[in-house]
Amino acid sequence: MNKNRKTAVRWGLILIALALLLLLSQIFPQAFAIFNIFNLSWGQVFWILLLAWITWGSFKHRGIFIGIFASGLIVKIISQAYQLFNWTGYMYLALFLIALGGQLLAGEKMQVNVTVGKWDDDGDDDSNFSYSESAGKNGEKVAIDSVFSKSVRYIHNQELHKLDVSTVMGTTSLYLDQAKLKDGQAKLDLDAVFSKVDLYIPSGWRVQADASPVFSRFSALNPSDLALAAPLLKIDADLVFSQVTIHRV
Repeated sequence: MNKNRKTAVRWGLILIALALLLLLSQIFPQAFAIFNIFNLSWGQVFWILLLAWITWGSFKHRGIFIGIFASGLIVKIISQAYQLFNWTGYMYLALFLIALGGQLLAGEKMQVNVTVGKWDDDGDDDSNFSYSESAGKNGEKVAIDSVFSKSVRYIHNQELHKLDVSTVMGTTSLYLDQAKLKDGQAKLDLDAVFSKVDLYIPSGWRVQADASPVFSRFSALNPSDLALAAPLLKIDADLVFSQVTIHRV
């Protein structure tokens, strides 16, 4: 068995062992209660592992830009989980500049080789490098995370309270026209990096936006005839090289 094959087998066994530990932690949660100290959801763990794999592969093949950028996204996830500091849109810009500077210092050409499959022309199906979605109790909270993905999602929750959407180098279409807001109000936390996001909301909703766009475009104007008592969607958006469009239907 050659060296490369031995390395592949070793990592394969490690990954399978990690998967078995995860399965056992779900079947016997009391026995694995110690892992709660890490304060990370399964989605955050998935993202950290995925980004760590991208980082390792990028540095191995001298893809300095992607390696540094993915490492920075790991720091972002951990900082959010432990509330270490507030990650703003300008931090994405700083991370981009650091990654680009590191690539130039390394003297390597910047190459990004990602295979995501074929996207269907009708836009109804997903083609993903990475995609995850979760819903909280009674569907009040919905979280969507995607990397290098094209996704279309229809939200029909009748007591929607919180939305978390994070997309990196992808397109996301989110339909909320059949949803209802819990107590007439909900919040959308949106992080978009090199992405395009289309939000479809009922024409009778008000939008209150707090956006930090960096080389991005985002507009959330309300029609003049909306009543103050109309359902309110609060949007907190951090955007880097992205476009967000709100459609009223």
